[in-house]
Amino acid sequence: MPGRSFIHCISPVPFRKGKVLASVTSGDDLDAPSWLPLPSSNTVVDTELEKQVRRLYKIGSQRSLENAERQAKSTIVVTYALRQAQTSHGPLSDTTMFGEQYQGASGNSTSPPYQSISGKEPELKRKVENEASLINRIRNFVDSFPSSNTTWKTENSLKIKFRSVDFATLSFSDQIAVAHGTDLFIGPHGAVFAYLLYLRKLPLAGVLELKPPERGMTNQQFHNLALRMGHRYEYASIGKSVSDDQMGDILGKVELLLEAIAKSRNHFQ
Repeated sequence: MPGRSFIHCISPVPFRKGKVLASVTSGDDLDAPSWLPLPSSNTVVDTELEKQVRRLYKIGSQRSLENAERQAKSTIVVTYALRQAQTSHGPLSDTTMFGEQYQGASGNSTSPPYQSISGKEPELKRKVENEASLINRIRNFVDSFPSSNTTWKTENSLKIKFRSVDFATLSFSDQIAVAHGTDLFIGPHGAVFAYLLYLRKLPLAGVLELKPPERGMTNQQFHNLALRMGHRYEYASIGKSVSDDQMGDILGKVELLLEAIAKSRNHFQ
């Protein structure tokens, strides 16, 4: 995951997003459309949906290209950026709610992605103590979207996928691939929000920043970055753990963003 100063090193150089991103990992298709998911060397984060879209795109016929684009645009991918994976950065157990997590391009390295001078894994600050509960609540809400209380409904063709990802366990190119396959990005404040640069916009991406007490109203760098990229931005306050009231606010913001993304794709009746 990029260091805290990463965001300050980005120059606002104009570029064609689809072309640059396609060359980051594959290098063989500089004219790839923006909706085409980037391949990932990590089998855990490379979803079946993304593989199917790439397979259809590779066939190259008019029909397969139309099907690939339809599948990509009829799915909203929600990515929660893990702040605390409960274990060191080796692979997590199959029994954990986070699933297997690997780092390195080959996806099988068990050493920490970076170490301090002492050789010990550095301590992660700004942890969310009940992050597992928070992720479960968001996942359950996303799986039931839209709720029965809402006054609108989506078309049956719209699908919503949720995944939680520890970016620190991935290679740089895989981090970009995950971000580029994300429509709604959620997570506690941190340098991982630099990846807002790569969110896909079909035509809109959403961002929900969970702000701890020390990152108040004066801390706006990721809000500004989201607006600069044309994303819909919301934030919610959290403490060392997330209270019931804060949980309700977070889920309300998730609903607002999902609705905005779905409406932008005309997936409403």
